[in-house]
Amino acid sequence: MIRAELVELATQNTEVVLTRLGTTAAGLSSREATTRLRRSGPNTLIIKRPIVLRTLLYPLINPMALLIWTAGLIAFFGESLLAAFGIWSVNLINALFVLWQERQTMGRLRQPMLPIQTRLLRDGLPATLPTRDVVAGDVLLLEPGPIAADAYLLAANDLHVNQVLITGTSVPAMKRVMIAADLGQPLTAFPNLLLAGTVVESGSGQAVVLRTGGQMLLGQLLASVFAPKQRQSPLQHSFRQVARTVAVLALGAGLLTFVMLAATGDLSLRNSVVVGLGTIVAFVPEGLLPTIAGALALARRRLARHAVQVRRSAGLDALGAIDFLCMDKTGTLTQNTITATTIWLEGEELSVSGTGYGVDGAFLRGRALVEPRSHRTLQQLLRAGTFAATARLLPPPVGTTQWLPLGDRTEAAILVAAQKAGIDPGALVQAVPETLALAFDSARGYSASLRPDGPLLMAYVEGAPAIILDGCSHYMLDGLRQPLTPRTIGAVDRAYQALSARGLRVVAVAQRAVPNPQIASLPEEFLQGLTLLGLVGLTDPPRPEVTTLIERCRAAGLRLLLVTGDDPAVSLDVAHKAGLIHSATTQVVTGQMIAAMDVLALRRILAAGEVIIAQVNPGNKARLIELLQSDGATVGMLGDGTNDAPALQQADVGILLTDTTPGIALDAADVTLPAGRPDKLILALEEGRAIFANLRKLLTYLFAHNMAEALIVIVAALLRVPPPLLVRQVLAIDLGSEILPAVALAGEPPEPAILKRPPRGRNVVDRRMLVRSLLWIGVIEGAFAMVLFCTVPWLHGWRLGQLFPAGLVYRQSTTFAFLGILAAQLGNVFASRSERASIREIGWLSNLNLIWSVLADLVLLALLLFVPILRDFFGFALPPLNLLPLLLVPPCVVLLAEEVRKLVMRRWEARAVRPSTVTDQMTAASQ
Repeated sequence: MIRAELVELATQNTEVVLTRLGTTAAGLSSREATTRLRRSGPNTLIIKRPIVLRTLLYPLINPMALLIWTAGLIAFFGESLLAAFGIWSVNLINALFVLWQERQTMGRLRQPMLPIQTRLLRDGLPATLPTRDVVAGDVLLLEPGPIAADAYLLAANDLHVNQVLITGTSVPAMKRVMIAADLGQPLTAFPNLLLAGTVVESGSGQAVVLRTGGQMLLGQLLASVFAPKQRQSPLQHSFRQVARTVAVLALGAGLLTFVMLAATGDLSLRNSVVVGLGTIVAFVPEGLLPTIAGALALARRRLARHAVQVRRSAGLDALGAIDFLCMDKTGTLTQNTITATTIWLEGEELSVSGTGYGVDGAFLRGRALVEPRSHRTLQQLLRAGTFAATARLLPPPVGTTQWLPLGDRTEAAILVAAQKAGIDPGALVQAVPETLALAFDSARGYSASLRPDGPLLMAYVEGAPAIILDGCSHYMLDGLRQPLTPRTIGAVDRAYQALSARGLRVVAVAQRAVPNPQIASLPEEFLQGLTLLGLVGLTDPPRPEVTTLIERCRAAGLRLLLVTGDDPAVSLDVAHKAGLIHSATTQVVTGQMIAAMDVLALRRILAAGEVIIAQVNPGNKARLIELLQSDGATVGMLGDGTNDAPALQQADVGILLTDTTPGIALDAADVTLPAGRPDKLILALEEGRAIFANLRKLLTYLFAHNMAEALIVIVAALLRVPPPLLVRQVLAIDLGSEILPAVALAGEPPEPAILKRPPRGRNVVDRRMLVRSLLWIGVIEGAFAMVLFCTVPWLHGWRLGQLFPAGLVYRQSTTFAFLGILAAQLGNVFASRSERASIREIGWLSNLNLIWSVLADLVLLALLLFVPILRDFFGFALPPLNLLPLLLVPPCVVLLAEEVRKLVMRRWEARAVRPSTVTDQMTAASQ
């Protein structure tokens, strides 16, 4: 709605706009401005950033956090107040840590969106007022600095505006007092519209305010970008699944313990409930959330060393689950440095040397040099191309040879070619001022300019050959107009097809004399009676790094989609050169085709193999991503500009190629890559997959000791002995000795072959992992802990069926059980580093953080056992020293058991694969 109103005003002349706004070129009176301010409210952007509240609340209310709150509540009613507060503190500390992490990288625009004060006209006189007091109808006095509101240009003097906050590109745009003729172009391309948040870089002018506050385009864009993603991230899905699994296991174990104790009748009903609740608490992995937060922080730090910034933790995990990667073309696949390399005119082809926007180059006919100043038609073509362009060139910065394009880069490339031919574009356009100009628009397909030429006016046009050629009746030969014949038309068409087949973007340049025109009717008359000057072939070469990215993504099982606003033929050629497509039958679908399709037809096209989506608008991109997500796919979007912001926001993970310049797209992105380095995405994909793999390793490690803790409670109940572990000792494991090794395990660097596997699913917990952690490692650990618990009283003469010793012997027994679980976990932490690979393949020292965490764990254990205040608080008592060598057995047994299991699994998988491979070979041989 806002766009439609701004576009409609941009097509009106100054008098109409001022009348509609109820103002004059002298601005508003103070009284009228005060009345309007009361009615419309202050000119401020109040953006509800969800970062602090939402980021703080999610760690407190996600399914795992709710489970921990419940465990603390159970401990509280089990008459263990300190244990309850210890459990609850996990959620609070984790929430604060996550908040601190997110605030380190979450988006804040790095420049003021609106100025503090604004120069304007009040009561017909210049005044400087607070920006919050600006209202619709005020006349702004434009000078270098931020623009305070959406406005209509009334006067301009060499006015250049940097629109990076909206467009994502820092190249300034020239603004002019000119009625807009193209209604389909972006608002930033309208020459007479100024948008809040953009910055005047040079020049001066006046503009009347159209909208203020949240009604401005910037306010609407920011509101949409800061809206939270509705789709659940893979990490959130994993937390929900883990919480559900833990809840079922914990409640089942607690209920089983209560039933067994109640059936034996050895304990009162109340004590049976307390022991059952203790079993539930033992099954809850309180250390999981802070461990995952620590692992994400380590991954972020590793990526930051390569200039890859993770702005949202959920985006990092989603990288490992991507099924589809949608890629924009301009600036992503290509270098975005368009170069004019070929010019066809007068039936011959000239080559243009040089690359990018450097003006050093020559014109060649074959291998022979051509003097451009003596080639009349070439001079006319380049002059016409210069006149028709709205782009400009800025001199190269000190120490460089590349000129800076200002405006459309295709037009800028033609200006560079003109400079190579000895034409000064800046001096030329100043010497011959324009009467009317039409900026290029993809819907119209051309740009045009009307300028005086002696007693006549000359219309200069450049654009898509298919459109320009339809309006041509003549062509230029040695400076003279010649009628277009069918033979000549055929030659032009063959040249056009030949240039396009070489992957060049082709622009036709033409002109016509306009005697005494009616200015208002000129836009329709531009394409009538034109004289064709020639064709210009331009190239935008692919980035060298893109080929590596595409190969690695394919090896990782990702489906790649090119989704771009560029021409289908150009997009197809760039995709071929970059290695994105290989099939000769690749489908090319345009945005117009998508708009006319129903969901089923679009699904069939996306599932049909290689496909390119071309000439799409931002809404098309977001719709495609939403459709893929509705089919269960996890989608990543790799873009480089503000036009990608809706797609970046819609995608499960938005990936932005950017530099240090802020923009709207930056706040929609989850991950940012350094500008010009899309290959850095490979590192992010590895880390994303490592997060998932490490989460499985971590859960295996934590579930094993949770199972051991719950198992010994159940067995103790069956044997009618006291609990082998106190609640405080359980927390000493879950929130003390387990944390550092768990963080080191969760922070394992990506395995070398991690991108040679297909994308992982969204379920982190499966039957194989549960069997391994609970019924294999957990049972082994629980058995050792129970044996060690009974060892000390056994040596003191206790036997089953007798009253279990109390006092020092009981404390020594619980301490020995505690040490048994820790010792078994020492073997488990190394065994859990891989589900299949042997520890010999991984290497004992390949994760030095794990080694240091184990050493730190031993220091913490010594503090718990030998510092009196800690020893008494946790109920520890050092067992007899001659029994301590027994603690070497659990880690060795756990590690050996896992090595045997992995060996059996590898051999079973090898045998399972071999028959199908042989069958495939036999089938291939028979064919």
